[in-house]
Amino acid sequence: MQVPFRNGDGTTGTDAYVQPGSLHRVFAADLSTSQADILAATQRPIAMSAFRDKLTGAAWRSKPVYALVGKQDQSINPDLGRFEAKRANARKTVEINSSHVSLVSRPQAVKDLIVDAAENYTWK
Repeated sequence: MQVPFRNGDGTTGTDAYVQPGSLHRVFAADLSTSQADILAATQRPIAMSAFRDKLTGAAWRSKPVYALVGKQDQSINPDLGRFEAKRANARKTVEINSSHVSLVSRPQAVKDLIVDAAENYTWK
């Protein structure tokens, strides 16, 4: 679902939301219906410009990368996640059985990867 908006400076843009009736299936299939309903009602939009803005630099080119791939993610194809991790020379890529919202559905796996990254990070 796309919703136009106007910025304070008069420029316009478009926010994108997941259709509430589709959110459970395409975004959070491994959550309960009640959890998915809460996410649908409280979701924050993403500006469509985020998909076309040109970056001037990418942190993954100079910072260590750790990647988490949700094997049942219907929002970001898991093959794309694997490709991006490989392209960024991820120090570690963990694949888990989760939807796009692994922070909610598999918090321990997310925490474990973050802790592993923090423990293995060295300043250069």
